[in-house]
Amino acid sequence: MILVPVDGSPDASHALDYACDISKLLGAEVHVCHAASESAESDGNENGATILANARRIGRRHNVAVHSHLLHGNPVQAILRLALETHADLIVMGTHGRTERRTVSLGSVAEQMTRDSALPLLLLRDPTYDLNGVAD
Repeated sequence: MILVPVDGSPDASHALDYACDISKLLGAEVHVCHAASESAESDGNENGATILANARRIGRRHNVAVHSHLLHGNPVQAILRLALETHADLIVMGTHGRTERRTVSLGSVAEQMTRDSALPLLLLRDPTYDLNGVAD
C-alpha cells in the first residue's frame, strides 16, 4: 500500500500522479491523507474534504482507486499513525525543494518525516521547478 499525504499543492499532486503510476506497476493500493488544521477544525474539515476529493479525481484520471483519510492533529504524527494502521509499504510526498540560495530544502512536514518515519519515504520535487532558477 502506498500512502500519499496531500495538501492541495502542485507538489502534492505531482507526488500523487507518481504514486498512481507506481501502484499500477506494483498492483498496490493508494491511500491519500490530509491533516486538517487544529486551529480552524471546521474550516480545515471543509478544505480537507475538497483536497481529498481532488486527490480522488487524480486517481480516477489514472484509473486507480484512491482511498482517502481526513486526519486531525500534528500532521507528522497523524500521517505516521495512519501509515502504521494501514500497513503502508511506502510513503510518497511532494516537496517544494527550493530556497533563496537555490539549495535543496524540504518543507517542514517532509523534513520531519525524513527524521521520524521508519517506513520507506519517497520525496518528489515538482518537475516544473528548476533548481538553477530557470523554468523548464
